[in-house]
Amino acid sequence: VFGNGRTSVRVSGGIGYDYPDGQFHLWTSLNPPFGADVLVEGATLDNPWATFPGGRTHPVDTTDANIGFPQFGRMQGMDDSVRSSQTQNWNLALQQQVGNDWLASATYIGSHTINLVQGAPGNPSIYFPGVSDANGVCTTSEPGGVLIPAGTYTLTGVRAGSTCSTNGTRNNRRLLYQLNPAEGIAVGALSITQSGGTSNYNGLLVSMQRRAATGININTNYTWSHCISQWADSGFGGTGFNGDNVYQDQNSRDRSRGNCTQDRRHNFTFTTVARTPEFANAGLRAVASDWSLSVIYRANSGSYLTIENGTNDNARNGVAPGDQFGNYLGGDPTLDDGPNSQYLNKAAFAPAAIGTLGNLGTRSVRGPRQWDFDVSLARTFDLGETQ
Repeated sequence: VFGNGRTSVRVSGGIGYDYPDGQFHLWTSLNPPFGADVLVEGATLDNPWATFPGGRTHPVDTTDANIGFPQFGRMQGMDDSVRSSQTQNWNLALQQQVGNDWLASATYIGSHTINLVQGAPGNPSIYFPGVSDANGVCTTSEPGGVLIPAGTYTLTGVRAGSTCSTNGTRNNRRLLYQLNPAEGIAVGALSITQSGGTSNYNGLLVSMQRRAATGININTNYTWSHCISQWADSGFGGTGFNGDNVYQDQNSRDRSRGNCTQDRRHNFTFTTVARTPEFANAGLRAVASDWSLSVIYRANSGSYLTIENGTNDNARNGVAPGDQFGNYLGGDPTLDDGPNSQYLNKAAFAPAAIGTLGNLGTRSVRGPRQWDFDVSLARTFDLGETQ
């Protein structure tokens, strides 16, 4: 920058792509009728199909055009508009030499990703509040949203005066069955792979380095960053079978947007290597030369936790009960992250009320911080000129 070789400014940017490969159809290959993967609840070895609608489906007796669909079979679908994901990266770095041995730098790092693959609930269960009337009929009015059209829906066959929305009525409350019972009876939990997810990352990286001019090398850096993404932002993402790994609010996938899985707001690292010199005195050189001491210290804030209801489908929406958000009641969500201590404040959380999603979001509570300290002492030996 100033013509003296001691200051530099570096700017770069890039765009990268990835594409959905054939493995994304791993789950669709298990779809009924040929996959014939079904879930039987309340089964016993004496009569495993007693509680399954329609009775036995295994083994599959025919594989031609006459093969039948099991009732409410679990399915995985692929949206016909799935696109290749795209990541845009950019950074700006300022580097300054200090004295003869030190280098200081500050770097801004940013990225934006679109078309991340995630799962959408294709056949959620509609929630019917309250109990059935004297004829065993439940009704509810939906205002309309992304998935469930506006209108009045009816649930029949419920025992008079009984709770309308239970696990037992889950399939009969599913959207496709409500819209068309004759055909909807073939589809249960349905997860549809889409590419509508996004992710954003912004970080500041500052570092100091000392060259090993006098036998001591020092490198220290600190990163302050934040990453935000939809529910699934790593690995195979939200493409699970059975309606699992899908965003919870059927009217808003942004309801499942939060801190990334890999988000660490603060990250500090210090490393140093010190090496003893080659002493002129033969005796001292034999004892004290060629030793090196290495130290690594790293400290970072914790990853973010998602507080869930557990295994109960509190929302009664028929999708991934283990991923449904809990409720935040107020107060400090954490207590102490010291050794042998209780970290989460259980009094700050509670399960969501039946028929609702909790007010918490994805990865909304920071987990305990972590630090590591490693030391090594080593010596090298010369066995001769050729060794």
